[in-house]
This record gives sequence, C-alpha cells and structure tokens, in this order.
Amino acid sequence: MRTNPIRVLLVTQQTEKQNAIPKLLSQLDKRGFTLTGTIGQKPALKLLAGGNCDACIIDLHLPEALGFISKARGLPTPFQTLLVIVDAEQDLKAIRSGAAGCLMRESLTVQSLERELLLLTNRIGTVQTLQAPLPKREERYRRISDEANEIIYRISPEGRFTFVSP
Repeated sequence: MRTNPIRVLLVTQQTEKQNAIPKLLSQLDKRGFTLTGTIGQKPALKLLAGGNCDACIIDLHLPEALGFISKARGLPTPFQTLLVIVDAEQDLKAIRSGAAGCLMRESLTVQSLERELLLLTNRIGTVQTLQAPLPKREERYRRISDEANEIIYRISPEGRFTFVSP
C-alpha cells in the first residue's frame, strides 16, 4: 500500500479559480493527494522532467493536450496522464495519443477523479515493479556474453543479426 501522497500536476490554461479540478482535489487531500498547478506547457514540462509528479491531469484544448503528451513522452520520469475532455468522441483519440484515461468535464466528480488517479498510480506502481529487476538481469546477461568463449548471436525472423557478442 502506498504511504506517501500521490503528487498530481494540473496543466491548464485557466486560473485556479476558473478550473474545477483544484477544488475537487482539495477534497481528496486528506486521502493522500497533493496538487501542483501550472498554466501552460513549459512550466509543466520542467516539473515533469524533475520527477516532481506521479500523475498529470491535462486540461487543455485537445490539439494542445496531444502535443503536450507527445513532448512529455520523451521525459525519463514515469508518470501517467489524464485528459479532461468535452465530448466522448475525443476519448479514443486521446487514448491513442498516449493518455492513460479521460475525464468528462460535464460529469467530473470527486469520486470519478479519485478513481482515475488511483488507477493511474496503480499503473505507475506496476510499471516500476516490472522495471526494477531489468538492470540486474541486463547486467548478468551482458557479463555472460562478454565472458563467453563462444560467439553468442540473435537473429530476427527476417534473418538479420540483432545481436552478436564481442
């Protein structure tokens, strides 16, 4: 079970007073969520690059939001994105572009927001758990191939060499 708060970054073009999400998240603070808000993409990308959030809620117009997701995908820190959308037609487009989930602006409630944030952080935890042993295994197999007396190679189904030991 997670003991530290889930750090949520809200990326929007609206002030905090204009946006309903901070008010909803304030009701979740006692349940382990903290909120950082940014207006615009540049400050948000800086925060993401520093590893300062676990989940990112994007409340921008769809083309800007998809552009933001594309830029943020290149960052080394793990995080998941939720997209606030206006209509159901945008849902699939957002998911195809990399959003982990969508929230309908008209039906946004404390419960729907908490549910989506918990789903996101569970995904992050699963990814981190799966990735944790990878460096050890990679190092082990690298040592084996480096120290082997025989040549070790891998061939793709098309017949191309994808790996040859030194």
